[in-house]
Amino acid sequence: MRRTIRRPTIVIGVDPGQAIDPPGIVAIQAAPQTNDKPLLNVVHTERLPLGTGYQAIADHVSVIATAANDQGQSTVVALDGTGVGRAVNELLHDRLQPVVGLVSITWTGATNVGGTTANPTVPKGDLLAGIQLVLEHRRLSIPAAAVALTDELLAFKARQTASGQLSGEAGPGAHDDLVAALAVALWVVDRDWRQRAQVKMASAAGILLPRT
Repeated sequence: MRRTIRRPTIVIGVDPGQAIDPPGIVAIQAAPQTNDKPLLNVVHTERLPLGTGYQAIADHVSVIATAANDQGQSTVVALDGTGVGRAVNELLHDRLQPVVGLVSITWTGATNVGGTTANPTVPKGDLLAGIQLVLEHRRLSIPAAAVALTDELLAFKARQTASGQLSGEAGPGAHDDLVAALAVALWVVDRDWRQRAQVKMASAAGILLPRT
């Protein structure tokens, strides 16, 4: 039986990577605040070697998730299930269920969320806007040691589509695996709070980090 976790304490975002992009992992811990807008702390970031196999990815994520769950943290793995992510989803399901929750998110170019609770289809603009929102409202804490994640956020090239949706990709020579892992993790951990309909693009580059 699938275990449903409504309010996870730890969400582990996973981008399984592609032929030229390494797999990325970003774990977020939610700490409640009095204004009912939880403070979100990035507690783990990791980029696996390029070419890491699906089973190795699933094994590694399973170790991280199981350890967090064993420490009493309500844990969910949020997977970028687009493309090759489908294969990783099957492997993770066998390793994690029913102890650890698993949500496999497919990125789309649509304007509305679809699919099921465990396998939602989510507009790319919603996923990217989720990062922008928590940073603009200073609800996401990224440690200084997470240099690779910060670099990806700064290098990410964003744009607004003709329909007003947020889109974008990694800058020249850069990766976006950690950005993708962060996006899916935030979508799961923060879904009750965010309101994305009116989010606007801040600039043409580096929009995912607020100006100081």
